[in-house]
Amino acid sequence: MRALRSVPLLLLAACSTPGLRTGPSQDPSRIAPPGLEGLRLVREPQDNAASPELNAALRDFSDRARGCRERVGRGGAMPAVEAKGWGALAAWLDGFLARPVREHDLSRARAALEEELELDSRAYGELPPEVVQAALDRISLLDLRLAEVRRARERAASSRRKALLAWPLAPVSVTSPFGTRLHPFTGVYQLHQGADLAAFRGQRVGAAGDGTVTYAGYGKGYGRYVEVDHGGGVMTRYGHLSAILVEAGAAVKQGEALGLAGSSGVSTGVHLHFELWRGGQAVDPLVELGSPEKAVPVAHR
Repeated sequence: MRALRSVPLLLLAACSTPGLRTGPSQDPSRIAPPGLEGLRLVREPQDNAASPELNAALRDFSDRARGCRERVGRGGAMPAVEAKGWGALAAWLDGFLARPVREHDLSRARAALEEELELDSRAYGELPPEVVQAALDRISLLDLRLAEVRRARERAASSRRKALLAWPLAPVSVTSPFGTRLHPFTGVYQLHQGADLAAFRGQRVGAAGDGTVTYAGYGKGYGRYVEVDHGGGVMTRYGHLSAILVEAGAAVKQGEALGLAGSSGVSTGVHLHFELWRGGQAVDPLVELGSPEKAVPVAHR
């Protein structure tokens, strides 16, 4: 299998958690063997919301990976010792994720993996395929675990609320989930307030539920988009459309066509950017609507 040159596949067709703090560089020959035995369990005030064990593992890996990058000229091949470090981290994460993990830890681990992979892709001329696949597999697993944790957290709150919304297109394939992500254009980590759904140009986009169209037009970033007020403080937004089929003020029924999928506005490709707001706050559509049977994690598309 030929080596991979960069990692833009993480972003796919997308419309982003602060990066890891790294300490002084360490000798890359000291990268921990599989299992990451002897990790430094250091507690820091700014990290007291996260697992000390996870903090130590990520910090140890980050320090040593940074040391490797500093020793290799830009564009060089990834040292075998760093590839071994990626394998050790992947194995350690598998063990960590085999037990109950808090949402904060899942988010932190996902952001750390994405950032370290991005740093490596910029530093080295090519990345070993096994390193990229190991990282993408764990990112995908973390996404799924995050969705599970969020659904469990919301289940009690929503148990008395009848589900009135549905996914706006089918089949549903999530290409970029809700949460903090590295923005594909600015390179800055920021909140991705919706879920990006794979679509083909001109695909029909339906209303997630009954409601009233409150906006149908063009907006910075979203391109052509539609907003629907469903009542009770619930609102949905549909961005990057190629065409809008409704007007503001129109009453719509669940499934009624609002527009056609496209890539207008700030977009890397054809897809639907779907947002769900409740009480003035953006919420994860996967939590509210559940994982569709045909949803495919981005790493396995």
